[in-house]
Amino acid sequence: MESLDGRWLAAASGTAPPRRQAGPGWLALRSPLWPALLAGLCALGLLLAFQQVVRQGVEQSQLRQQQAAAHANMVWRCNALRDANERQSCRAQLDATRSVQASVQNHSGAGLITAAQLGR
Repeated sequence: MESLDGRWLAAASGTAPPRRQAGPGWLALRSPLWPALLAGLCALGLLLAFQQVVRQGVEQSQLRQQQAAAHANMVWRCNALRDANERQSCRAQLDATRSVQASVQNHSGAGLITAAQLGR
């Protein structure tokens, strides 16, 4: 036995079939919304991680620049001394300090320790 489709009967009688009530708009987009939301959150997380890496790079660069400026200032002061023996002694102390800092950096993986860092 054939069952009659309600849409055909409604069309034949001139009445419109009852419409289904639609839910909120976001429910209709439910399936493509969650992957897009997840992708957006992942992209935001990656951007925040990238921003953190860039900020750390800038801070390391500033510390390196401060250390180089402090060393250049000390070399200038050593070269400004009148006595040749004092200049040579001052330069030897600077070289020793620089080699100790380089060995600390190589062994610990940390940056050079400068006077600016110690003052913080």
